[in-house]
Amino acid sequence: MTGISANSLEVSGGAVQFGGGGVGRIRVNAGTVEIVGGVAGDLIANGTGLAEIAGDGFTVNGLPVPFGDLVPLSGTLAGVLASGQALPATTFTRASTATIRLVPEPSTALLLAGGLAGLALRRGRARGGRARPTAVPAPRR
Repeated sequence: MTGISANSLEVSGGAVQFGGGGVGRIRVNAGTVEIVGGVAGDLIANGTGLAEIAGDGFTVNGLPVPFGDLVPLSGTLAGVLASGQALPATTFTRASTATIRLVPEPSTALLLAGGLAGLALRRGRARGGRARPTAVPAPRR
């Protein structure tokens, strides 16, 4: 069940994408909330909830953090959301059974995939791009 009020978004099952606007609090108790835009003052993940935040340049308590699951149970999260909107200092709290996951924005993921494909192609060419010779059986007489 998802509940939306003027000041909060609560997800207790299913999946919701939050793409804009502003709320004082996003709480996910079960299910998934995907945050690609908008502003929330607080992010709370409880139970088996999953909050995925798409963007880039994330920091926790002012220190850069990699993509993936956040390890701290609480802190202040900031960065740039996939929509291009700045994520101002957002206080987060998560239960040890819940997950807050930072994922790259789609354009970053596409650039990474394209770069890896280019490296693979270049490596193939650097090896000569030729098939390995195979033994050919002698003709029968």
